[in-house]
Amino acid sequence: MTRIHIIYYLTLKALIRQGIKTFYRKWEIHGYDENVHKNTPVIFAGNHQNAFIDPLNIVCSTKNERRPSFLTRSDVFVGKIKHLLFSFRMLPIYRQRDGVDTLQKNEEIFQICVDRLANKEAIIIFPEGNHDDKKRIRPIKKGAARIAFQAEDQNDHQLGIHIVPVGVNYSAYRNFRGDVLVNYGKPIVVSDYYELYQENSQRALVKITQDIRQGMKDTVIDISSREDYDVIERLFESFGKDNAVELGLNPKKFHDVFVAEKDLIQKIEDDFKEDSPAIEEVRTQTRLYKDGLKKLKMRDHVIARPPKSRFVLLLGAIALILGLPVHLYGVLNNYIPYKIADRMALKFFKDDHFHSSIRFGVGFFLFPIYYLLLFLIAWGITDILTATVYLVSLPLSGNFAMFYSTQVKKWYARWKYLNLLNAGDTLLSSVIAAREKMSHYVSGIIKGKPEPEKVQK
Repeated sequence: MTRIHIIYYLTLKALIRQGIKTFYRKWEIHGYDENVHKNTPVIFAGNHQNAFIDPLNIVCSTKNERRPSFLTRSDVFVGKIKHLLFSFRMLPIYRQRDGVDTLQKNEEIFQICVDRLANKEAIIIFPEGNHDDKKRIRPIKKGAARIAFQAEDQNDHQLGIHIVPVGVNYSAYRNFRGDVLVNYGKPIVVSDYYELYQENSQRALVKITQDIRQGMKDTVIDISSREDYDVIERLFESFGKDNAVELGLNPKKFHDVFVAEKDLIQKIEDDFKEDSPAIEEVRTQTRLYKDGLKKLKMRDHVIARPPKSRFVLLLGAIALILGLPVHLYGVLNNYIPYKIADRMALKFFKDDHFHSSIRFGVGFFLFPIYYLLLFLIAWGITDILTATVYLVSLPLSGNFAMFYSTQVKKWYARWKYLNLLNAGDTLLSSVIAAREKMSHYVSGIIKGKPEPEKVQK
C-alpha cells in the first residue's frame, strides 16, 4: 500500500470504528494483545453470525499496524460500490453459482492472500462459509488451512504464520445499541504441523482444520446440543449473569458474562446427558416459560426483577415525563435518517441476518450528511457558536431518544405485570412458577462451581 492509501485506509478504519462504538452500547475487545503477535503473518478465523458487520468488528478491533484483508461473497462487488470495497481491502470469493470459471478466480484470490501473508499482513476468513444466527460453530471448510500451507510452501516454510480464532459475540445481533465482544483466541502456529504436512498433506489439513474449529468454539457461545438448543439458550440467557456473580466475575463486563455463560452451558449440557425425569421436567418448564413470555409479550428481566409497587412505577413515570422534551427533540432531529436506514434494511433484504449490517452501513453514511445539512441550515439562520452547539446535540439527543424509548417499553411492561398479577392472571402465574423452578435447577448445578481462575477464558 502506498502512503496515501495507508492514510486513507486508517482514516476510514477510524471512522468505522467510531461508528461501531456509536451503533453498539458496549464494544469489548478481549485477548488481542496476548494472542496477536506483531510482525507475524496472521489468518484471523472468525465465526459468522451477522453478515457484513462481522468483518468490520474484527478489522476495527485490530491495532492500526494491522490492515487486514478479508474475503467476502463476490456478488456484493457490483457497480461503483466495488471500488469502495476494494479500498477497504475486501477480496471477492466466488461460489459455483457465480460462473464456470469460479475455481480459477478463487485461485487468483488465494494467491493474493498468499502474497499478503508473505508480506507479514493479515487475512480474515470465515471458515463456516455462510452466516447463521445460532450460537454454535458449524462445520468449517479447509480454506484457511489451504491458504496457510500454500503460503508456507511458496516461502520455504519460513513465514511463521499464525491462525488466530476470533469470536464475535452479540448480546442481540439484530439490535441497535446491543453489546459486542470481539474475543481473540490462542494462536495456532502453522509450523507445528510441518512434520505431519511433510508426511501426509491431507491429514495435516484435516488436523489443523479440526484445531481451528475447536479454537473458534472456545471464543464463542457454542451450544452443541441440537435437540435442547432452545432450552439451553433460554437457561443461560436468564441465569448467565447469576452464574457470573457465583464465580466472582463482574456481571457488567461482557467477557465475564461470556465466561460465566460458557461455564453454565457446559454444566447444563453435561447434566442433560442423564436424561432423567427431573431433566425432562426442566425442559418442560423452560419451554413453558419461553412460550409464556412470548404470549405475554414480556422479556425475562420483567419476571426476574418485578416492580416492587405502583408507587415506584409512578416515580418512574414522573422521570419519563421530565425526559419527554429531550426525547422529542432527539426524535425530531434523528427520525429521517434512522427511518431511511430501517426501511432500506427491511425492504431490500428479506434475510434478517443483513438487517443490522444494512442499518449500520446506511446510517454510517447518511447520518453525517444529514447532520452536516442541519448544521449548515442552523449556521445560516443563527451564528457559528449556536450552530456548533446544535450539531453536538444531534447525536447525543439521538442516543437519548433510543434510551428513552427502551425505558418507556420497560416501564409499560412492569405496569402490565403488576396489573396482571393483581388480577390473578393464570398465564403470568404459571410463567413465574416456571422461572422459579428453572432458577432452582440452575442454582443446584452451579453449586459445584470451579474457582474463577480455573474457568476457561
